[in-house]
Amino acid sequence: APSDLSVISRAATSILWGWVDSSSNEDGFRILNETGGMVTTLPPNTAWFTETGLSVNTSYYRYIEAYNLGGVSSSSAVSVFTLANPPLGSFISSVTATSINVNWTASGNPPGTDFFIHRATSSDFGNITETGVTGVTSYVWTGLESDKIYHFRVKARNRDGMATEFGPAVSTSTLDGVLPAAITDLLAITGPVEGQIILSW
Repeated sequence: APSDLSVISRAATSILWGWVDSSSNEDGFRILNETGGMVTTLPPNTAWFTETGLSVNTSYYRYIEAYNLGGVSSSSAVSVFTLANPPLGSFISSVTATSINVNWTASGNPPGTDFFIHRATSSDFGNITETGVTGVTSYVWTGLESDKIYHFRVKARNRDGMATEFGPAVSTSTLDGVLPAAITDLLAITGPVEGQIILSW
């Protein structure tokens, strides 16, 4: 039987499968899915196959069987997720003196994808604070210092825990939290032109 079916590499829409060809008399191989449906057939003495056209961050269950006129022998099954896409299009949608709303696009990732947001006060992200969210494309950071610049970047993670690269970073400053001094001694006097009022304080 073919043995050690494994994932050699994977991307967001493809998986490179590999296995050990443990026999010398097969007529070929079949790769099958969880229902026994045919994914592809391959010639004898094959030990790898690149499956393309897959969905992003989606589980794929596969096993392989060798066949000849005498019958078939099968490998153990393997189930893996394709990679997620890096989140793109990050932007800031609202800012207060103590909060910043960070947004990004799903970039083709399905519902349930995990996203991780890094916050830093330097553009090199040398000292970060990280938080994670699932299935949403925005996060409101609260408890921030007023009148301070913050930098943000976002990455996605597939259901096997494999993270993407970060999308483009964005930055902005919180608002100044100090209110202007109150106006005092407001006076209104009649101006030299009829109907005119002059304010002073």
